[in-house]
Amino acid sequence: MNIIATMKIIIPIIKPIIAVCPNLLIAILLFYLPFLFFLPLGFLLLPFLLITYKVLSVSKYLLKELFSPL
Repeated sequence: MNIIATMKIIIPIIKPIIAVCPNLLIAILLFYLPFLFFLPLGFLLLPFLLITYKVLSVSKYLLKELFSPL
């Protein structure tokens, strides 16, 4: 799957969670928690959790840099 298409799906889902919970790692854990509980092999999602954390932290940093006043 295309990374940009994936981000277009994931970001709108996680945005409200981040708005409520500013800590990015806790927000991602809250997002993945149902999957980890309802899937018998939920630990297989941990690499995706780490990838999502890295991508979102980088994109959050880039957005802050792009839209900050000069």
